[in-house]
Amino acid sequence: MADEERSLPYVVEVTAELPYYVPIPEGTALAPSLIGAEPFQLEFQHFKPLRHPEDSHGEGVDDRRGTYLRSKARVVFPVPWLPPDEKRQDYERKALAIVNRALLSVRYVAFDPTIIHVNEFENCIVRLWERKPGGQVIPAGTWAQKVSYGPFGITPQATLTSEALSRVWWIFNELAPTNPACLLVLDAKYHSAVGDVSRAILDLATALEINIESLVNLYSSVSSSLLQLDLDVSVYKLYDAVLSQATGHSLHEKPDLYAELEYIRELRNSIAHRWKPQFQVTAKMKDRSRYLAQHTPRDGHVISSSEELDPLIDHTQEIIKFSIDAFVAKYGKL
Repeated sequence: MADEERSLPYVVEVTAELPYYVPIPEGTALAPSLIGAEPFQLEFQHFKPLRHPEDSHGEGVDDRRGTYLRSKARVVFPVPWLPPDEKRQDYERKALAIVNRALLSVRYVAFDPTIIHVNEFENCIVRLWERKPGGQVIPAGTWAQKVSYGPFGITPQATLTSEALSRVWWIFNELAPTNPACLLVLDAKYHSAVGDVSRAILDLATALEINIESLVNLYSSVSSSLLQLDLDVSVYKLYDAVLSQATGHSLHEKPDLYAELEYIRELRNSIAHRWKPQFQVTAKMKDRSRYLAQHTPRDGHVISSSEELDPLIDHTQEIIKFSIDAFVAKYGKL
């Protein structure tokens, strides 16, 4: 924290348990970069939930990874005066918003679909501290406290590299762009893991639909001519004519990927109209597609399992990567 923040006489400390493990090393702090922003400092801690003295089962099970190691978020707010009791929920809400902003940044950088939005804190403790002359810090009050129990069985988890942590800081402070298409792929991975096939396919199709426009908007800061492109066209033209006008490349250079673009889009249409992830070679596709040889064998096929989603997720990522690489080759890396 800056010296002026350390000089404030009081501190509000919000510590809350999260339902899962966050791959941020202990001791790594996130703070706002914007001048004039409300000062705070966020860090993550990791803990082993206690075993309940009367039961071998308890709270604190991380169902995502099959491990019982969990994380706590600690947000510290330096303040000029001692807040009244009725302000406790205000600080909880502010801390929750800050933590979710950080979790979204970590989710994006780690590309981990299991790091999800937290609706509310578990076992939230709000402590008040007073700074005395000479640097001594003494308790000024505690608004809530609870002990959490959980079974034994700790499994260590990896943490992000220093380079990745640097990216988290830039994204957390909104100083580096994110591609929303990548976030939708993460959402698709999450829904695939929980068996929601239709929702995962809708995520993938939406990711492909918005990806080119997102890249055009992002790189328009480098080349204003991109703003002249007509983006109000079909998703197929986005990856052909529009991508070619923007970068000199078309997804047709990768015929297998273009065929997968068509496949995912038609699955999306089937879900939108009949809520059934069934691929059909339509009359329009017969007139338009160059890849009927790839499509005909799977005509009528219904995607019914998460295992069948895996290649669709991989192909979506490859299509997005192809388009990103085309923009980077033309305009450089942002």
